[in-house]
Amino acid sequence: MGSGDPYYHVAARAVALVVSWFPLTAQAIVMALLVHLVWSLSAAIIGVVTHRQSGQIIVGIVSGLCLALVPHASESGIGNVGNVKWPLLAALVVTCASTKLQPHDIRWIAPLVIITGLTQPITVLALLPIVIRAVAARRITKTDTTISLLIVGSIVLQLQKVGLDTAATGQSTKITRPWDGMGLFWWSGIVAPILISVAVIVICVIIWMRWKQQSVFIYILGLITVVIAGMSYRLGGIADRYFIVPMTLALITALHISLLLAQLLPKLKPLLICALGIGVLVPTAKWFSTGWYLTSGPTWHAEIVRARSLCTLNDDKVVELIISPNGTVELQCDVVLDG
Repeated sequence: MGSGDPYYHVAARAVALVVSWFPLTAQAIVMALLVHLVWSLSAAIIGVVTHRQSGQIIVGIVSGLCLALVPHASESGIGNVGNVKWPLLAALVVTCASTKLQPHDIRWIAPLVIITGLTQPITVLALLPIVIRAVAARRITKTDTTISLLIVGSIVLQLQKVGLDTAATGQSTKITRPWDGMGLFWWSGIVAPILISVAVIVICVIIWMRWKQQSVFIYILGLITVVIAGMSYRLGGIADRYFIVPMTLALITALHISLLLAQLLPKLKPLLICALGIGVLVPTAKWFSTGWYLTSGPTWHAEIVRARSLCTLNDDKVVELIISPNGTVELQCDVVLDG
């Protein structure tokens, strides 16, 4: 779990280790179940934190669902063991932005911080919400201090492994410029989180100036969304997996600012509900197709059966298996026959 290139990716390797304990024919199913468990637990954390923040259980439920409802999550995130770092980061950022943390919360926050920090190199950005909350409250709690130290410690370990240059530049091969015919799906992943967050920040300022009501949690989420979107673009360029966290945070932010506006301006409530519904459900209905890359080809079980037949009949030492519409993997026949 501590090996690999270029950085530590503890969560994915831990899942892979557990999967390796099962028979080879069952490993695809077990892998999918465990990856979905990570997404579900991350969504549950978001739901609990936002429920506590808003005081409304429906807001918590919808906020948690946002993690899986963003269309960019289904493109290559959900079901992909290599991308479990994104739901973990989203859960940690929302947690660090909360103004309702209690001292006993550290019992579950500490494991989340450690796992995320040793899985996701940009976990350092989760420090920003803590700093903003501390400045706004003019104090820093013991819980915040502990979280901050754990984040710094995990990032030091990541930097020690990959080096500062690699950490600052990200992927060596990446697409940074829009291509001809780039559709709305890709443009929305780049532009929408930033536009939504900037609009929310402006509304937060207007609310404070007019009603003298602070909304630190919403403001923090709006700001951190812009930062993560910018950092993700710098490190990975234009890629659907880098849209998951910014879009999730943007939707959660939009939901919470709508709730606040509905309380201040009750007449706008129906309009706000309609706008949110259209903004979330229409893109989801158009683009959401979880696991197409897992279900469009032959099943893993069928490929293992075929591989065993080839290894037995042809005395091959290596066999190639189809694992996605455009991907294959080679396995040693010894592994196939013994698994």
